[in-house]
Amino acid sequence: MTWDAATDALLVDAATECGLGNWSLVATLMGESYDEKVVHTRFQTLLSRQEEKRAWTSTDREKLKLAQAVYGPRAWANIAAVLQRTARDCAEQQRQPKRQRKASAKVKAE
Repeated sequence: MTWDAATDALLVDAATECGLGNWSLVATLMGESYDEKVVHTRFQTLLSRQEEKRAWTSTDREKLKLAQAVYGPRAWANIAAVLQRTARDCAEQQRQPKRQRKASAKVKAE
C-alpha cells in the first residue's frame, strides 16, 4: 500500500462521502489493502500538513466558537472535522489566551 496524490484525493472524497468518523466504510471504499486505522491515521496526517500551512484567522476562530456551540465545548473530533484541522490544533487554539492570539496575529501581519 502506497500513498500518493491520487490515493490521498480518493481518501478525502471517501471521507467526505461517508462522513468523518466512519473509517471502516471509508476503508472499504479505498480497497482491500486499507483498514480503518490506516485510513484514519492518513487522514489525520493530511490535516496536520494543512494545519501547518494555515494560520488561524478571525473567521476560523468564529467557526471554532460556533462548532463548540453545536457539538459541545470539548467535542474536538467533531469540531476539528468542521474546521478541517486536527483536534489538537482546535483545543490548543481554544486554550490560547486572547492576548497571545492578538500578539501572534500582529507578528504574522508584519
